[in-house]
Amino acid sequence: MRKDYALGYVAGEQVHTQWMDRVVNLMYRDFPPVLRKYSGAGVLWRARNDLATTFLRETDADKLLMVDTDILFTPEDVDALLDHEEPVVSGVYGTTSSWSGDVTLVVDGCGFVSIGREVIEALEPRPFLPIPTAEGDLTGEDVGFRIRAQQAGFSICIDTEVRVQHVKSIILGIEDTELELEGDIAHRLEGLV
Repeated sequence: MRKDYALGYVAGEQVHTQWMDRVVNLMYRDFPPVLRKYSGAGVLWRARNDLATTFLRETDADKLLMVDTDILFTPEDVDALLDHEEPVVSGVYGTTSSWSGDVTLVVDGCGFVSIGREVIEALEPRPFLPIPTAEGDLTGEDVGFRIRAQQAGFSICIDTEVRVQHVKSIILGIEDTELELEGDIAHRLEGLV
């Protein structure tokens, strides 16, 4: 029988309606989450730590399913993560760099991840705190979490069959594009160019 799980999510200023549709669908399944926790903290690592603390304090659930509000998933994706025995399991999603627009795969992020209660208990009070690097920078909260989890002896699994979608806004520039204007619109724009 499926173990209880809690659903935690970090929301920014906007929540996509497609994401909300997927969460609502989870509520009407045979195994709905025991908690739906919103964390709107302005700093991602603080928001994730808030979710972990709330999960431990307010539920007896075995797993925390953390799903960012820009991730689109299916009920089958959720089932696949929850069916794993490993204490940390994530799916795969794409992202883009803001400066190049290149799409890369995220295989170790926390945007769509199932985390066992025992992992969060072992890493509290702040399992998602960034870690300083040798160069003096800080890792992301997801990298800090995974390093701590591995150092504590927990295995981490990436289910490459679970491929969720990552909603991103892309700004397209037209600086180097030639535009042929004819007729009335060309006349109206003459004084502006």
